[in-house]
Amino acid sequence: MEVHRDKTNLVIGLCDDEPNIHQTIETMLSDYAGEHGIEIRVVHYSLAKQLLNSGEKIDFLLLDIDMPEMDGIEAAYKLKDRGEEYKIVMLTAREDRFRDAFKIGAFRFVSKPVEEKELFGAVDAVREHLVGMSPVTVFRDGVAYTIIQRDILYVEADRSATLI
Repeated sequence: MEVHRDKTNLVIGLCDDEPNIHQTIETMLSDYAGEHGIEIRVVHYSLAKQLLNSGEKIDFLLLDIDMPEMDGIEAAYKLKDRGEEYKIVMLTAREDRFRDAFKIGAFRFVSKPVEEKELFGAVDAVREHLVGMSPVTVFRDGVAYTIIQRDILYVEADRSATLI
């Protein structure tokens, strides 16, 4: 599946070992989608190992810190080691693990029990960040280069040439 880099279609990964969290967040995200006129698809993982073996393309990740077998911090390190750079919103009731989460570059935190206002704020922040993150393919001397929209400062046309 193609990653959506706009604000109207989101694929959100949710990795948490508690089934009730999945149900609660799915319901809240459905409400969010309805209120904002967007489409959200949630990809569910109950273990970090499932997330790591998935290969599913997601826009951002809601990741629990405390899980059996492998915690969310370790899973985030493994994702980074593989070059998979998601905006990660940590789900946790443990404030003592915030420092660890900052080390992996957590984008936001949502406390458990999850409150709608806090979750919606995190989704708003990620959506705002995703604006301008679409890749643009340009060619120079027959070689394709990919540039992220946000990295383009200006485009200048000069006859048959274009300077980006």
